[in-house]
Amino acid sequence: MGLDENQLCGDLMCNWVLEHPHASICTSEAKLMEKTRYNKYKFDHDRIGISGGATYAHETVAFYLANPSRDFRVDPI
Repeated sequence: MGLDENQLCGDLMCNWVLEHPHASICTSEAKLMEKTRYNKYKFDHDRIGISGGATYAHETVAFYLANPSRDFRVDPI
């Protein structure tokens, strides 16, 4: 079963990331996004969501559409 279809693995990964915030890929992603934008903008790693697979990406977009806020989605280049 693919990772995007395996909700148990997704839940375990979310828990691991919350328990290990300094090891999170979101921290590195935030730094990379700042660097590619010449450090003109700051990105909060706590507000970055990274998805893998079509199903999980669809669920993430549906969540953001159902709960609008100041968050936005940036597609990888």
